[in-house]
Amino acid sequence: MSAEAMALLEGLQLCKTHGFPHVEIEIDSLTLLKVVRREMKCPWRIWGVVCHIRHLLEDFTSVLHHCYRELNAVADSLAKLASTSRASSSYCATSFPRDIRGLLQLDRVSYPYIRRQWKP
Repeated sequence: MSAEAMALLEGLQLCKTHGFPHVEIEIDSLTLLKVVRREMKCPWRIWGVVCHIRHLLEDFTSVLHHCYRELNAVADSLAKLASTSRASSSYCATSFPRDIRGLLQLDRVSYPYIRRQWKP
């Protein structure tokens, strides 16, 4: 959830920097969505990030809603990449990592992403 919260914060900061007054946010972490909306207690580890998110949301006309991870595979993969590399990166369409470029291409042609569960 920490990676998801940081990704949301950085996305909001980018929107503010570029002057977007209206944002529609799709979050695949229902827990984070409930925390941001104050429907659930905030874990202390991400308290500062969530407070910053809430403050930034006041600057926008925004819509926040939940979407399933399968519909948000690119964003989910980028959040996982950021959490494992512990670095903030920006990408353009040609510089995404190979596996994420593949997910982008599937998304572009509306090909469904099916999450598989591995069973031993």
